[in-house]
Amino acid sequence: EGCSLQLVVDVQPFDCSSAGLQTSYSINGATAVTGQAQVTITEGDAIDLGILPIGTAFSVNGPNGNDKPLNNDILNISDAQTADAGTYTFTTTEGCSLQLVVDVQPFDCSSLNYELQYSSNESSEFVSTQSATVIEGETIIIRLAPESVSFSITGPNQNSKPFDNEEFIITDAVTDDQGVYVFTTGNGCSFNFDLTITPNETLSNPSLDKITVYPNPVTYGTLFLALDEFMNQALTANLFDVYGKLVISKEFAINHRQEESLNITSLSGGLYILEISLIDSNETLLKKVIKLD
Repeated sequence: EGCSLQLVVDVQPFDCSSAGLQTSYSINGATAVTGQAQVTITEGDAIDLGILPIGTAFSVNGPNGNDKPLNNDILNISDAQTADAGTYTFTTTEGCSLQLVVDVQPFDCSSLNYELQYSSNESSEFVSTQSATVIEGETIIIRLAPESVSFSITGPNQNSKPFDNEEFIITDAVTDDQGVYVFTTGNGCSFNFDLTITPNETLSNPSLDKITVYPNPVTYGTLFLALDEFMNQALTANLFDVYGKLVISKEFAINHRQEESLNITSLSGGLYILEISLIDSNETLLKKVIKLD
């Protein structure tokens, strides 16, 4: 009979606004934040990126190779760096797209309450400082506090340690060990420790070894020097802190007493280096002095 019918099919574009799509992100495992167009994180943070509703398949195109194919998995950036900053575009199966701008701020190392510490073989206590002067031949321990912090060290004379939270020990220090030791933490922060090694030959003159310094440690603030072997000889006594700063200086004239003293009551507790010199010669002696609080 030649009869015919027609059906007109009209295909409307998918209404993305009806899908209820939202961006979603979580920083360091915290509760997810949704519906935002921008987020600011810090170097080293972990961030998960996704969209809602849950179960929606999507792809991601982002900076620094942060892409993912079309599926319903999240995109995880486990250790964010500044190169990861930029615009992330999420695209669904239907061609709907959302964007999230991720801003990555450099880590603020000044916010860390870390302390460089050292101890030498004449002290069982650690001193918090960024520099120290020790005598050749000593054993030095340097570390970063709190003790749970992991760090690596690079220093002079091939002194280095891998990334862990162990102390670093220099046994029988030599002058080649002198220099700057760079501590680097997991978040990329670095701290410098300046170590000075004083050669023994400039410190331990045999004749000056006859001088007795007591008590050591000092409890009540007075340090005594027995100078009976050096009557009719002028001497000087200089006391330095662990930073190398001169904190006390005193000269003993040729008519000094057999026993002289230094008043160190005003000094804080810690480790000091006492330098005793004969004025009429180049003879010098160094001794470590511990002041107790």
